Amino acid sequence: MHEGLRKTYARACEFVAIFDTDFQPDAEFLHRAVPPLQRDPGLALVQARWRFVNADDCFLTRIQEMSLNYHFAVEQEVGSACHAFFGFNGTAC
Repeated sequence: MHEGLRKTYARACEFVAIFDTDFQPDAEFLHRAVPPLQRDPGLALVQARWRFVNADDCFLTRIQEMSLNYHFAVEQEVGSACHAFFGFNGTAC
């Protein structure tokens, strides 16, 4: 990533989107992700919610998705609401 950001075309950009190789954004993804960055110049990044695309194909991935849903819906929401430190994950990490 460090090398990629040194490229002339990246340095000329106001925003850079970084996706994991297995990320499958929908067509409107950047239309939702960029406006918060435009509104708040103090904001450094936006991390999106993700899910398993094959959760219904296998019991194991269904359990993993349930765990992920708990992490986002409970752990991160409570940590944020309490202004407590909580781990962040994914590409933003």
